[in-house]
Amino acid sequence: FASDQCPEGFVSVVKSTLRILAVENVGDAFNTQACRLRYTPRKLLVHPETKLLLIAEADHAAVPLAEREDLQAKLAALAEEGGPVQGVEFNDELAALEEQFGAPKGQSGQWAGCLRIVDPATLSTVSVLEMDNNEAIVSVALADLAPPSGAHLQHIEKLLVVGCAKGLRYMPMDCE
Repeated sequence: FASDQCPEGFVSVVKSTLRILAVENVGDAFNTQACRLRYTPRKLLVHPETKLLLIAEADHAAVPLAEREDLQAKLAALAEEGGPVQGVEFNDELAALEEQFGAPKGQSGQWAGCLRIVDPATLSTVSVLEMDNNEAIVSVALADLAPPSGAHLQHIEKLLVVGCAKGLRYMPMDCE
C-alpha cells in the first residue's frame, strides 16, 4: 500500500495485531548471491532439520553430462591432476565456458537433469545426483518415515521422494 507517511509498505495481520512494514530503498538489491547450477532449476525444497536446499534441475533438448564426451575428457584430466571433480560447475574455467556458450543442444524429447543438495550458508554443493535414462524430475517432496511398530526408536526420518518422467514430451503431454 502507499500513504503520505509510508510511500511503499506491506500490511500484515497476525491474530489481533495489525503490522505495517516499510522497506527502505526498495529499488536496491537486498541480498543477492549466485550458486552455479548445471541445468534449469525446476523444484526447490528446504529440509526442515538440516536447512539444506534440495534442488531439482532439468533441461529439455539437452545432452546429459554422462553423454558429453568433450566434458568427460576434461573432467578426467582434472581428476588426474588434483582429485575428483563431480561436474562442470565445480571448476571455474569449465563453468565459465558453460555459462558463455551453454550446454550443447540435444534432440527433442531428450532430457538431462540432476538432483542437487546445497548448503545455503556457504552456497556450496554438498552432493549432486545426475539423472540418467532420459529422465526429467517433475516433482519432489519430503515424506515422513515412521519407525516400524514395536521399534524403540521415536525419531521419524524425512525421506526425499522424487517423481520422474522418462522421455517426457509436451504437446501432447506424454512419456514412456
